[in-house]
Amino acid sequence: MASEAGCQYWLVGFESISQDTINSIGKKTNKVEDYEKTVQKIHKYKMKILGNFVFGFDEDKTDIFDETLKLAYQLKLDLAQFSVLTPFPGTPLFERLEKEGRILTRDWVKYTEAAVVFKPKNMTAEELVQGGMKCYKEFYSIRNIIKRIIENKSFDILYFFNIWKLKNLDYKIYYKMKGLKKNELRAKF
Repeated sequence: MASEAGCQYWLVGFESISQDTINSIGKKTNKVEDYEKTVQKIHKYKMKILGNFVFGFDEDKTDIFDETLKLAYQLKLDLAQFSVLTPFPGTPLFERLEKEGRILTRDWVKYTEAAVVFKPKNMTAEELVQGGMKCYKEFYSIRNIIKRIIENKSFDILYFFNIWKLKNLDYKIYYKMKGLKKNELRAKF
């Protein structure tokens, strides 16, 4: 019905590739074992998928980045977004991390889903940022973009616009994290 109504893209909050993580955040609808079947069904009806993943859960270790990329390729996702877990004020996550003394800043401008504003449990803040950046850079490498276009038969102008938007997001995140100004960006890349 979505395809017949003209839907072209699904934004799917996979959140994590770990069922333990999904269970710990209380998300009942996500079953990691069903991800592949779900993606295949959406692709069957010629719709594309932007898969959202979040890094920094207490269960995450540094191997989560490579494992997430591996699954994103296996699922043949058309687009992907990789975010840093952000404990927004007023949420149970914020309250828990605050009680544990793990909130690093109350500068709300930094609560962007790209900056690390809490102390991760099983990695450093720098590892969390670099891991997310690695996922963007690899997933949106020219080689991987072309491979997805061929595999998914995704050759259309909207797809290219979305690739451009998400590919450039990794640079935006990078310069925001490093405190760079736009005119300094060229010198770094």
